[in-house]
Amino acid sequence: MPKGVYIRTKEHNERIRLSKLGALNPMWKGDKASDHAGRCRASRRFPAPKGYERHHLDGNPRNNHPTNVLIVTRKEHMIEDGRMEKMLKYNSSLKENIEGLICPRCGSNKYHRKGWNSRAKQKYYCLCCDHIFLRPEDYKFPRTSTRPLINSQNL
Repeated sequence: MPKGVYIRTKEHNERIRLSKLGALNPMWKGDKASDHAGRCRASRRFPAPKGYERHHLDGNPRNNHPTNVLIVTRKEHMIEDGRMEKMLKYNSSLKENIEGLICPRCGSNKYHRKGWNSRAKQKYYCLCCDHIFLRPEDYKFPRTSTRPLINSQNL
């Protein structure tokens, strides 16, 4: 070993690490940490698969204890936070059986508009089962020609 080189032991490294944790760290923000910083920490600590989100049970995004964070779908998260009820109550494009439509999959009458299909027919999105559907009459294909056939004898 070269002269003047000190090799730290595992215990020494652990003492150094512990001396910089929490309030002893010069970058410690304590209660001043933002909610955004808490959500970023949660996303690093609890990776969620695509289509899933992290839900803090106590509503505090800075509390990232494993018993406080659940991995849920977007729809479940909106229901847990109460955002789904708010969306259903205030969504101006929500239609509740005004046009007599029901979802062909689940029979619900709660839906909203979801754009147009390739044949310029209105699509609807069911809020209960996430099914996208058309009006029953829009599933019928139009006739190929509406013009009467030309008889060659009349020419």
